[in-house]
Parts: sequence; structure tokens; C-alpha cells
Amino acid sequence: MVKRLRADSGYFSYRLMKWLIKKQIEFLIVVPIQPWAQKEIQRLNFQPVDGQIGGAESELFLQGPKRRSTKEISCGAIVIRKKLKAKERLSNQF
Repeated sequence: MVKRLRADSGYFSYRLMKWLIKKQIEFLIVVPIQPWAQKEIQRLNFQPVDGQIGGAESELFLQGPKRRSTKEISCGAIVIRKKLKAKERLSNQF
């Protein structure tokens, strides 16, 4: 039986995370950078890990797929950011 799951941003969905929580499967899913995610990142208090990397921890609350859904799940979120050099490209993940 699967005890842990690691997935890229293509698998980030409310339905999948709800199912994983129900089945008590630990998971790590990369969150795609979207406007709502960037707002969450901006409010975090990053702690330095070394000269180029910082990290922050938060709780992420996700609404169900329907606009008026009252079903919400909460997940722990860890954000790691790296200071980019001027010529480095940004990826679509955080």
C-alpha cells in the first residue's frame, strides 16, 4: 500500500488532495505559480537557510471546485525560495 506520494504541479488538485487525506497518505505536491499562490507567498515570513535560500512554513486552505463550495481542506505548506541571479530563468513552480 502507498504510504507517501510526491507529485509535480500537474497533479495539484483539490480532489486528489482530499482523497489522499481521506486515505491517510502523506503527500508532497508542487503548487503551480498562480496569482492566489503568489499572494500567499508574499505574506510569509522567510527565514534564511543559507546566503541564497530561504524557507517558510504555513497552512494552506483550499476550497472545493464549485465557487460556492463550503468544503475546505487544510494542508501544511513549506515554501523554499532561492535568490536568482539576473540571467537565471524563473520556473512555473514555487
